[in-house]
Amino acid sequence: MNLRLLFGLFVISSFWSVELFIGFIFTWHTRSSIFSPFEIMHRWEREGGREMVLLKAPLLRIRGFFCSFIAFFLVVLSAVLVLNQIQTQTPLIEQKENRSGQLHNAPPLIHEKENQVANQNPQPLTNQKDHQEGVQNPPPLIHDKEDQARNQNPPPLTDQKENQVPTQNPPPLTDQKEIQLQNAPSANNAENKEDQKEEKRTPLEENLEINKPSNGGATLRDGEEKVECDWSMGQWVYDNVTRPLYHMDQCKFMHEEVACDKYGRKDVMYQQWRWQPHSCDLPRFDGIRLLEKIRGKRLVFIGDSLNRNQWAAMACLIESVLPEEQKKRVYTFNVMSLIAKSYSVTVDFYWSPLLVESNADDPVNHQKPTRIMKAYGLEKHAKNYMDADILVFNAHIWWQLPDTKMRILYGEFEDANATITDVEMFEGFEIALNSWSHWLKNHLNNTNKQIFFMTYSTSHSRAEDWGGKNNETCHGETEPIYEERLKSNNTNWDHKMTRKVEEVVANLKTKGVTVQIVNISQLSEYRKDAHPTIYRKFYPTPYDDCTHFCVPGVPDVWNELLYAYIQ
Repeated sequence: MNLRLLFGLFVISSFWSVELFIGFIFTWHTRSSIFSPFEIMHRWEREGGREMVLLKAPLLRIRGFFCSFIAFFLVVLSAVLVLNQIQTQTPLIEQKENRSGQLHNAPPLIHEKENQVANQNPQPLTNQKDHQEGVQNPPPLIHDKEDQARNQNPPPLTDQKENQVPTQNPPPLTDQKEIQLQNAPSANNAENKEDQKEEKRTPLEENLEINKPSNGGATLRDGEEKVECDWSMGQWVYDNVTRPLYHMDQCKFMHEEVACDKYGRKDVMYQQWRWQPHSCDLPRFDGIRLLEKIRGKRLVFIGDSLNRNQWAAMACLIESVLPEEQKKRVYTFNVMSLIAKSYSVTVDFYWSPLLVESNADDPVNHQKPTRIMKAYGLEKHAKNYMDADILVFNAHIWWQLPDTKMRILYGEFEDANATITDVEMFEGFEIALNSWSHWLKNHLNNTNKQIFFMTYSTSHSRAEDWGGKNNETCHGETEPIYEERLKSNNTNWDHKMTRKVEEVVANLKTKGVTVQIVNISQLSEYRKDAHPTIYRKFYPTPYDDCTHFCVPGVPDVWNELLYAYIQ
């Protein structure tokens, strides 16, 4: 508020207060007053007699007290405001005097070219203030029209920062600025505050972020140095903008056991999660780019029904980018194929659940009370895919019976005299892996073929594994597991199988055969919500399927990982 107005209020209220006080005293004793509100009492006395004066006097006295109090309050208030305004104005006056002193003591300009330009176009100084502004803000060299416009209309001096004199060595920061810099939030503090803010949100709210992934490779964020990225470590992020990568009506090659939409699953949230690695971005799947990468080649998935699950998703990813006349579907006994005609690309699935020859090699009728596998019997299967350029193997769920025996056949199935030996399930798994390794070493040594081995994907048949109720399954689950964990440990059966695969693959590398392990275990373990359960074609009997995954869904991310590795 203006100081003059405050001072005027103080004078008026003071005069009124004094006048009321004097009027009150006079009215009390003599019933007369000058310029007093109590003058009305005298009119009543003249007009109504003494009785009316005595009747109205108490009311008038109360009114006098009240008016006197208001006047006194205004005096105090205006006095406080005046003093406060004076205290506020004092530093500004001192600051202005300091600036004036700095302007008079300003050092000369050090850029000769700028002095020349200023001398060639002198501007008359109309008063001392213009002179100070001219010294403080000399016109810089005009490099473009924007600079020229700024020089023709220099901004007014608004604060101390704008009025600082340009010197070669800028003055040190004042105490106030130093305190501001010390208290300024750093990038780490901002991140910590953001983390604390996110911790208060529910798991689903934390993941309801629509962050489009980059289309590049494994590039680290925040400008960090590019290093090898672990795509298997991360979290699921809800993304209903870029997910799903395709829709069911774009995929006529959908397998019946994973076609959840077709068989009545109404919630689609399971399709709208994107895998986000911790330190980098997973390359977004591009079907056309993949076809260009593998033009004229054959890509084959070899393994059990989970590998068929991944193949079905890959077929849908490729189908969704091709016109109908450019694709062909072929079914044979053990092979399912999608052919991209214009790219001469074939994407196959070959049923081989135990890697080696077994009594479960029928892709339809493979449910046997006793499982029998042929030791070192890979040739029958291998002849169907040894000409492939890219081979994707898996082996897990058929070995996930640690309490049962595997029967090993030494000889041929047609030979009644062949020897059969019962072994522990894990020993049978080792025999199958060694047979597979032996074949790769003898047939694919030092070739240009790309070979991949997909790790296990855990079943979600026991709700107590993620804190659910006993005797319940994944049926009805609609959200992932948010806690970052891996159920497997050093004594876990799944972990033990993975360690064996890593051991065999490391030995193959010394023999000239490179196999890339694609780790899908942890990202799959989080997705208790993405299984078909009852929303599928039942064969042979109905049950909650908590092993395979709906398509579109988690297998698309398996293929994004594979896509990132394929050269």
